[in-house]
Amino acid sequence: MRGAKTVSPQNHVNPTASSSKSKRTQLPQRQKASGEGAALYKNKKYRRLVSRERVTAQFQQPQQVSRDILNAAWSAHNQGKTPWGKNHALLVKGGQLGQVSNHISLHSQALKQPLATNKGEIEQQGRQVIDNLQKGFNELSQLLDQQGGMMHPTEFQQLNGLLRTFHNEQKLMLQVMDDPGVASVAGSLDLTQAMELKRLGYDLTPTMVKHFSSFNDSQLIRGSDQNFGSGAIHSVTKLQFQTSTGVVEKIFKGDDPVDPCPFDSITGAKNYLDKSKPRFATRNFAAAKFDNLLGTGLMPEMELTVHDGQVGVLMDVAKGVKPYDQSTNQYNWTPVEDDSQPQKAAKIQEQLNSAEWLDGICAQQDRHPGNLFIDPEDGKVTLIDNDMGFYPGLHQVRTPSKPGGFRRFAGSTAGLPSVIDARVYEKLMSITPAQIHQQMDGLITREEAKSTISRVKELQSHASMLASNGRVIENWQQWKDPSTGLNAAQFQRHHAPDSYLLSVQGQSQGL
Repeated sequence: MRGAKTVSPQNHVNPTASSSKSKRTQLPQRQKASGEGAALYKNKKYRRLVSRERVTAQFQQPQQVSRDILNAAWSAHNQGKTPWGKNHALLVKGGQLGQVSNHISLHSQALKQPLATNKGEIEQQGRQVIDNLQKGFNELSQLLDQQGGMMHPTEFQQLNGLLRTFHNEQKLMLQVMDDPGVASVAGSLDLTQAMELKRLGYDLTPTMVKHFSSFNDSQLIRGSDQNFGSGAIHSVTKLQFQTSTGVVEKIFKGDDPVDPCPFDSITGAKNYLDKSKPRFATRNFAAAKFDNLLGTGLMPEMELTVHDGQVGVLMDVAKGVKPYDQSTNQYNWTPVEDDSQPQKAAKIQEQLNSAEWLDGICAQQDRHPGNLFIDPEDGKVTLIDNDMGFYPGLHQVRTPSKPGGFRRFAGSTAGLPSVIDARVYEKLMSITPAQIHQQMDGLITREEAKSTISRVKELQSHASMLASNGRVIENWQQWKDPSTGLNAAQFQRHHAPDSYLLSVQGQSQGL
């Protein structure tokens, strides 16, 4: 076994006690062993079944697990040598745990390796990974067969869980090997990235590859991780990276393999995304595409990275304050209608209105005053948490919900905006269905793209109506509504009670 001599306890134990050719005797509480690695990757029917399976469990911190198992191996080995003689069972346990630790360590090293450069080599690379995992599985399975009944229930449960982890890792490796696009990403991802993408329900495509950041944990300043806040569902972490030009701060939000959110109660289950494969990260990137198409500049720079073995979105730190602080249940003042700073107030008003149009396109259901930042210094608005959108069944911009419902997020959209910025109007009217399909390819499903096209068409029609009524705004400081003579802020107060302008001031149910 390659690298076996690095695991000390096994060098002091009868080597015949750790044979990988053990019988697969089943304990009632434990799954059956799946056989040698070849029995998995040479079985075409099994591979087809695995390719359709969702494997969502993550092997968290395999290096630490390997160290913990090695410590347990040493403990068993040392306890097996007593002044009164040798305890053969403990010595055997120490040797087998040492072998298991070694196989986990080898797996951890393999995860850091680049995906091979062609499909044939990827097949061989995957088989080596599966073989190594199977050896660890067999070693641990034999130990549990022989000594499981003598173990403390907690220890037995933990080791039995490790068996499932080995099996899940084998399945993820098979999914990588059999992904239709694996050849297109050969040499561009490492095994951790590839297996994590499959765990999260993504296809392996060049679109996914190009979103990976150059920032990763190899540049991370250890101990810099800070909890940066949390919403009702997710938490985010601030990370610091050491670069040649200095320290760079980023925000990391891990992706979810399944959807934990209750937003289907807003949209209706038939309109909602696939909860077993939500693909939240690419919904962020799809929103950023429309941010670019509209020229609104409201999204932070976003990329993919792997942090602590988990794929997630890495984004720039937004400047400013959240209009609403969820931790204190308090609104923060921002100069959104500050008469002493008319230019800055107009800039904020324009961006908040543009956010309504962008969120309408994206079918954003989670925009609230705690999911955006306003910088009081320069008036910059930044939208965060942009993953709850692009639902396949929402073909229209949702009418704002009214208070009194059972969902505290009810009314998380402004509906059809009451005015539009001239630059956004020009960009919006130029968007075509072909352009949407091209821009969204690999980010959202075809059905999600179709519903997006429907919403864009609705918004284009609504924008044309606003244009005919003189409600396309060139200058947000000077504009007056032709019919009422009201300025932009006054007009929205009177005619857009769900506008983001009012919501960020705690004066509307629109967010």
